[in-house]
Amino acid sequence: PVSLAPESLLRLFRPNGAAQGRAPEAATSGGGRGGETPCLLLRGFPASWGEAQVRCTFITFGGVAAMRFEPDFEYGRLCRVILKEPENMPRVAVDLDGALVG
Repeated sequence: PVSLAPESLLRLFRPNGAAQGRAPEAATSGGGRGGETPCLLLRGFPASWGEAQVRCTFITFGGVAAMRFEPDFEYGRLCRVILKEPENMPRVAVDLDGALVG
């Protein structure tokens, strides 16, 4: 069997929904729940990735309106991504979750 390093698998979580059988995880642009903008949590991407690589990942889904890198205990860091077309978030989570990257 092939063993993959955790950083080579892209993990996406959509707000208030499950991604690939995982528990639902809410995400907002400010880290809270109030009336803030929903976003995707991008985890497990290569450590070498910067803003350009994240933006390229979402170009086919309408592009990125905003993003923010934050520390992450499990993967080292995560990125909160707000899409230009937020209605695409469920499709993005299904299409990209678990995708091999890097």
